[in-house]
Amino acid sequence: MFTLNSNFPSPMVRPFFQGRARFAMQPQQFAPQQNFYNAPQSLQPHFGLPVFSPAFFQALSTMFSPFWQQPSWGMPPAYQPPMSHCQQKTPFSLPQPPAPYQPPPCGCGQKPSTEPPAPTYPLPPVGTTSRVWGDPHFEGLFHGVTETEETGDLDGNGVIGDTLSQKYDFQGQPGQILNILSDTGLQVNGRLEAWGAENGSTIFQEMGLQVRGQDGQIYALRYQTHDVAPALVLPGGGTVLLQDGQTVNLGGTAHTATWNAEAKTLSLKTPEYDLRVLQKADRFDGHLELQATVAAQYDGQNQDGVLGVSGNIPLIGGVIQDGHQGAKANGEGVATRNENGVGANRSPEDYVVHDGLFGLNTPFNSFST
Repeated sequence: MFTLNSNFPSPMVRPFFQGRARFAMQPQQFAPQQNFYNAPQSLQPHFGLPVFSPAFFQALSTMFSPFWQQPSWGMPPAYQPPMSHCQQKTPFSLPQPPAPYQPPPCGCGQKPSTEPPAPTYPLPPVGTTSRVWGDPHFEGLFHGVTETEETGDLDGNGVIGDTLSQKYDFQGQPGQILNILSDTGLQVNGRLEAWGAENGSTIFQEMGLQVRGQDGQIYALRYQTHDVAPALVLPGGGTVLLQDGQTVNLGGTAHTATWNAEAKTLSLKTPEYDLRVLQKADRFDGHLELQATVAAQYDGQNQDGVLGVSGNIPLIGGVIQDGHQGAKANGEGVATRNENGVGANRSPEDYVVHDGLFGLNTPFNSFST
C-alpha cells in the first residue's frame, strides 16, 4: 500500500486523504515500467504510480472529486475524433419540398363565425317584362311577379302569394339624359323632352342603346321619334340605317338588333335581356316606350339605372312596392329614398348622364363591370 508524503496534506485532513487514496487505486495493479510518458521512476511520488501517467491523474481526480461521486477504475476511454462529413454513414438524399400549405379549418385558429349567412334574394322569373312609357312611368323588374314560398314575402305585408306592383314615376328635367338601364356590357340612355305644358311633365323622345359584343367592340343604336329607321353606329365610327326585317349581329351572335318598320319597333337581344323600343303616338308629338324582358342568362347582378335599380332588392330597402307617382315625382320609393326609408339611397341627379346620348358618366354606371 502506498503512503502519503508526511508534509502533504496537513495532519488534520490527512486521514481523509489516506482513505480516499486507498479507495481510489491499488498500486499492485500497475507495474513500475507502466509509464506512458517514459518518466524516470525516481520522479514517482509516494503514490507508487508513474509520474504523469493516466493512472496518476486518475488517482488525483478521485482524491479531489466530491466524496459522493463513485471512483473511476481503469484507463480512460481512448480519444475518438469526431467524424467528418465525408465519414458520416447517413445516406445522402435530396432535400424534400415543403408540404403544401393547409389553412387551418377555421382560419388562423379563429373560432367559427357565428354570423348568420347573408340573405339571398330572388330573381324575377325569365319572361318577366318591365317597361318605361308615357310621361314617364316606370314598371320595375319585379312588377307583375307573384310571390311564392321560394321568393318569400317581398312586399312586406306578411302574406305570401301576392302579385307584386312596382310602379313609380321619374320626371327629371327637359333636356336631361337619364341612364335608364345599366348592366355589364349594356347601357340604355334616354333624352327627356317637355311634354306639352302640363305640370312640367317630360317624355323620352330619343334613346341610345349600346352593347359590348363578343369581339370586345362597342356597338351603338340610336332611335328617336319620327325616324325612318334606327341608326347603327359601328365601332369604327361609321353609321348605317337598319333595314326593315333585317337582323344584324353585333360583334357575335350573342347580341343582335332587328328593325320592324311596320310596328316601328327596334329589338335588341342580349344574353340577359330582350329589349324593345317602340314609337308611340300621343296627343302631342309622340314618345318612345322601352320594354325589357328578363332573358335566360339574367343573373341579377350589377343592374342599375332608373329602371335597373328596381331589381336590386337589398339596395332599394328589401321591399317591393309602388313608389311616388305623378307631378314632380322622381323615383321616390324605388330609384330614390322615400320618407319611409324605402328605395335606393340616391338623388335624382345620380341618374343624369353628362357626356351625351351614349355616355357612361354616371356615379353608378355598370357597363364596365
